[in-house]
Order: sequence, then structure tokens, then C-alpha cells
Amino acid sequence: LDSPRPGDAIAAFYQAIAPELAGLDHPLYPHGDPRAAYLLARLAPMAQHAPRLAAILAVCATASELLDARPNADLALAAMELAFGWPEGAGSSLFALARAAGWIAHAAEQAGSGAMIRPRARYVGRAYREEA
Repeated sequence: LDSPRPGDAIAAFYQAIAPELAGLDHPLYPHGDPRAAYLLARLAPMAQHAPRLAAILAVCATASELLDARPNADLALAAMELAFGWPEGAGSSLFALARAAGWIAHAAEQAGSGAMIRPRARYVGRAYREEA
């Protein structure tokens, strides 16, 4: 962000990769990933006293604006990993830990209700295949 036109450098980088690989947009959250919005909102006040964090958040905001895409949780966790000097992969580990807690909660809710909840597919019976 030290260049006179940082948006040009950011745009050039993002032209080479798809937005979903860059931590932007999410198929389950077409109006924005609420997890990312929460994390980034908590980080914003800290940026006043943390130049590295401020620069990272500025890149995220510029990329979001240039691509007309909203940040997802992956981007927010990557920003935290970089800004706070976490070990490489810590953001991914934190994401996996949060997902594991969600899966356990989902399984407990489903077991308690005795019915399948929030299915993303519809079971149509056993699939048969012809033996050749």
C-alpha cells in the first residue's frame, strides 16, 4: 500500500485468481459472510494502533471494492494470522476447530429432534448399478 496507486497492484494480483480463492464471496452467504463481517468489525478499531493490521485491512477493503465481492471468513482469519504473527496455518486450524464445534452442535440437535435437519440433498433411495 506504499505505492501511489495501490489499487492497481491489488487489481493486477486478483486478475490472476478467482475471487473465491482470494477469500471473497461465499456460496452460502450471497449477501455477505456474517462471520467475516463480525471478525473484521472487531479488528477495525485495533487498526488505529497497529499499522500492519491497518494495511492488511486496507488491502482487504480495496480487493472487495475492486471485485465487487464481500470478504469471507477465510479472508478474515488470514488477515488475523498475518496481522498478529500467528504461526502459519493457525487461521485454518481455528476455522477447522470452529467447524468441528458446529458439526457437533448440529449432530446433537439432530439426535435430540429424532429427525434429519437442514439437509442439502434429498435421498431418493439406494442407487443401483449394473454389473458388467
